[in-house]
Amino acid sequence: MGPLAVRPAMAESSVLYVSNTSGCSDSGVGSSAQPFCTAQAAADVVEPGQTVKLDRSDIGRLTITRSGTEAAPIVFEGGFIRGAASDTVPALLIHGAHDIVVRGTETESSSDTQGLALRVARSSRVMLEALTVRTSWNTSTARGLLIDDGSSAVTLRRSSLWAKEKTLVVNGANDVTIAGNVTGDHGTGIELVNAPRVAIAGNTIKNACYRAIGVFGDATGTSIQNNIINGIATSGNTSCRPASTEVHGVVVDIAAAQGVITDYNIVYAWGKAYAWSGRTYPFSKDLHAVTGQAAHDFNNGPDTNTNWIDSANADAPGQLPTDRSGVRPVDQPQVANTGVGKVATQDRGATESTDRVTGSFAQSATKAPVGGQVRFEGSFTSSWNIPVTCDIDFGDGTLIEGACSATHAYTQPGTYTVRATASTDGGSVEHRSSTIQVVQAGGALMPTLTVTASNVMGVVLRADGGGTPWNIAKVEFQTGESTRTVEGTALHHRYYMPGTYTVRATVTDAGGNTATTAATEFTTVGSGLVPYGPTRLLDTRVGTGGTTGKIKPYSGIRLAVAGQGGIPAGVTAVAMNVAVTDPTTSGHIIAYPSGAARPLASTLNFVAGQTVPNMAILPVGPDGAVEFYNAAAGTVHLIADVTGYFARTAGVSGFESVVPSRVLDSRTGLGTPDGGAKPLPGGGTWTQDITIQNVPDSATAVLLNVAVTNPAASGHVTVFPAGGGKPLASNLNYVAGQTVSNAVLVPVGTGGAISYFSTTRTDLVVDVVGYATESNAYRKFFAPLTPTRVVDTRIGTGQSSAHALAPRSSEAFDLVPGSQIDIPEHAVANVTVVNPKAAGFLSAYPSGLTPPTASTLNFQPGAVVGNLAVVRDPVAFHNGSDGSLDLVVDLTGYLSYN
Repeated sequence: MGPLAVRPAMAESSVLYVSNTSGCSDSGVGSSAQPFCTAQAAADVVEPGQTVKLDRSDIGRLTITRSGTEAAPIVFEGGFIRGAASDTVPALLIHGAHDIVVRGTETESSSDTQGLALRVARSSRVMLEALTVRTSWNTSTARGLLIDDGSSAVTLRRSSLWAKEKTLVVNGANDVTIAGNVTGDHGTGIELVNAPRVAIAGNTIKNACYRAIGVFGDATGTSIQNNIINGIATSGNTSCRPASTEVHGVVVDIAAAQGVITDYNIVYAWGKAYAWSGRTYPFSKDLHAVTGQAAHDFNNGPDTNTNWIDSANADAPGQLPTDRSGVRPVDQPQVANTGVGKVATQDRGATESTDRVTGSFAQSATKAPVGGQVRFEGSFTSSWNIPVTCDIDFGDGTLIEGACSATHAYTQPGTYTVRATASTDGGSVEHRSSTIQVVQAGGALMPTLTVTASNVMGVVLRADGGGTPWNIAKVEFQTGESTRTVEGTALHHRYYMPGTYTVRATVTDAGGNTATTAATEFTTVGSGLVPYGPTRLLDTRVGTGGTTGKIKPYSGIRLAVAGQGGIPAGVTAVAMNVAVTDPTTSGHIIAYPSGAARPLASTLNFVAGQTVPNMAILPVGPDGAVEFYNAAAGTVHLIADVTGYFARTAGVSGFESVVPSRVLDSRTGLGTPDGGAKPLPGGGTWTQDITIQNVPDSATAVLLNVAVTNPAASGHVTVFPAGGGKPLASNLNYVAGQTVSNAVLVPVGTGGAISYFSTTRTDLVVDVVGYATESNAYRKFFAPLTPTRVVDTRIGTGQSSAHALAPRSSEAFDLVPGSQIDIPEHAVANVTVVNPKAAGFLSAYPSGLTPPTASTLNFQPGAVVGNLAVVRDPVAFHNGSDGSLDLVVDLTGYLSYN
C-alpha cells in the first residue's frame, strides 16, 4: 500500500471551520459564520472528503478517529494544537484511522508526564505535511512524533521537528516515508524500531543528541539516502536527555544491518560517523570498505563545503521531486554534477541550494513630460556569479526583455508603475518596482527659494522648480557660509556665527536643465555677546541717559542703548544691572523693548526707601532703546549699568551656562588672595583669576552670582575686569548686616582675572554660573523675547494647579516654550521669590541633577527678591528654607547652539 495521494482543495460546502472566538459553537455545523469552538468537535463529525480548517486560537487538543477514503480523504489544515499540562495523551493523536491528511498544523506537547506532541497509532494512509512539531522544554522525556502500533503507509514530509529527548520514532510500523524534513537542536533525530520498508530521504538533521539516525530490529527494505547530518551533540552536553556516552551519526544494529541501504548522505559527526552491526566506523570510507555501504557519503561539514550540492540520488526511495519549500533541482554551475537518477542536479538534505540575485533599480526621473527621455538603470548581481537577465515593464504596455537598463519616453500623461524582473538560470528571481509621474510637455525651470528660520542659529532652505515638468534632481545651496549639494529640495543649515547672510540655490532638474534663484538675505535669530564696560548709561539722579529727576508714579522713560557709549546700531539685547534708589513707596520696575506692549513681567521689586539692584538681559526695540516703567504709586530714581550687549556681527561670543560652582567664599578662605578666611576690607580690591573650574582660558566674560553677608555698614560692590580702572558702576547694594545677592556679567580682564571692590568691609561669596567664549564650536547664542511670565505659583501659571514651593524641596518647570530640538535650550529669566515664610536661599539648576550648594538668590521672611538665572531647560528650583515660598519667573530669552 503506497503513500496517500493528496486531493485538491474542497469546495466551501465541504469545509468545517474551527475558531475559539465569539459566536463559535460546538453544537453547530462548523460554518465560517459560526465555527466550532474546539478542534475535537469538528473531528467528531467530519466526513470523508471534508476539510477541517483550524485557526490559531485556543482550540484544544485533537484526537482523530474517523476515516476518509482513498479518493476522498479527511483533511485537517492549519491551527495550533497544544496539550494541557495535565494531559497524559498526545496533543494530536491519530488513532485507528485511515486516509487522513494533516497539513500546515503546529502541534506542541505541554505535559510534564507524557511529553508527546503527535502520535499516529493503528492508522494507515496518513499524510503529515508542512507540520511544526515541538515538545515541552520542562521535561526530560519530551518526545516529538511517534508512529507506532502497526501503522502503515504514513508519510511525513516538508515538516520541522524539535524535541528534548526523541524527535521522531517509528516503532512497530511499516511502509513509512520520511522526506524533506528538518529536525532541530537536541533530541535524537530519527529512530526506527522493528519498522520495515521505511524510506528516509532528503532530510536535514541538525545537532542531534548522540545519534541522528538509529535503526534497530527488523528493517527489511529500509533506505537512508540524500540526508544531511550536520553535527552531533557530544557526550558532555547536559542539554541532551537522557545522558549517553554513545555518539554517532548513523547507528544500525546487528538485527537491522542486512535490511538497510545507506548512501548519498552527508554525515558530519566529528570522526564518529557510523556504528554498524556493533562496530564503530569513523568515516564512510571505513564503513564502505567492510560493508559496501555509504559509497557516496561525505563526512565534512555542509556549511563549509559544497559536496552536498548537485550530488543526490534522485531515484532514492521516498525522494521528493522538490525541496521542503517546493523548489525544483537547480544546477549550481560552480559545482560538478555528480548526482544520479532522473535528475543529476538534485541536492542532498531538505533545502535546495539556489542562486540569489540582489541589486537595485533606479531611474533618472520620478516626474517627466510626455516625450521626455527617462533612463532606467538596473544593477543586479548573482551570488553564483552567473549572468543576470531582466525584463522591464514600463506600465504603459511597453515591455523589453533581456535588458536590465533602458531609456523610455511616455506618450500619455499619467502615473505609471515600472516593474523590473531580474533572473538567472540558477532559479533566482528578484523583483523591483518604482513609479513615475508623466505630465504634459511644456514649462521651464524657474526656481524659487523659500528661507525659514529654524530655532536660534538654523535656517531651512527649500527650493522649488517653478514651471519645470521634471522633478528636481539636485540643488546646490549657497548659505553665505558654505556651499552644499543635496539630492532633494531642502537643506537644514546651522550657522557657526550670528549675522546676515546672502543665500541662493542652483537647481538642476531631471531633464538636465539648470537655473539659479535670486539672492535672498537671511539674518539669524541668534545674537552673540560683546562684553562691555561696565558703563553707566542711566542715572536719573544726575541726568545720565537723558532723564533728570525721579520717575513719576505709573510712568515710564525711554533709554537709548544703540549708539550710546560706543554700542553700535543693530544690537538685539543688552545686559545691564538695573537699580532703584530712594523709592517713596513699594512697587516694581518693568523693563521691555521699546515699541512693544508693556508686559506683565517685572524686572525689579522694591520697598519704600530701599536701594536694590537686579541684573537683567533685556531685548532692545527696533529703535535700539529700552523702556522702563515705574509700577508704583510713588516716585523712584533709576540707575542702569551696561555690562554687555548682543549683536549679529563678527567677533561676538557665544555663551555656556554651567552648573553653579563656588569660586570665592571669604568666610572659609576659598579664592581669597592669600587663602585666609577674612572679609574684603572697606575700600579694598581683590583680584582673582576666574579661568578656573568650569571657566576656560578662552572666556571673554563670566556670569556670576555675587553675594555679600555681614557687611559692617551700608555700601556697594563693584565687579570689573582686572587691569582696568574701577568704573563708576555698582553691581550690588547692601545695608549693614544684610545678606543679599545679585547676578553679575563682567568682562574678563588681564590674565583671565576680574576684580572685586567694596565700599565697606564685608564677606563675599561668588558662584560661577556661565561664561562667554568665541572658540567653542557648541557655544550658544541668544534669542531675545519680550519678557513673558512663565511661572507664577500664586495663580498656578506653569503648574497643573497653584501651590507654593514646599520647604527644602525642588520643583521643575519647562520655561522655554515649543522646544523641539535634541539639544536643550538654556532659559534666560528673571527669578523672583515672593512672601517666603522663613529665611533661606533659592537655587536654580538643570532638572534631573542634584541641587547645587550654590544659590541663585537669598531672602528674608516676607521679602520680594529677584535675580537673573541662566539655566538649561527644563529648570528645577530648590527652596533652601524651612518655610514655603511663592515663585515668579519672567522669561526674557533663551540660548541655543542649534
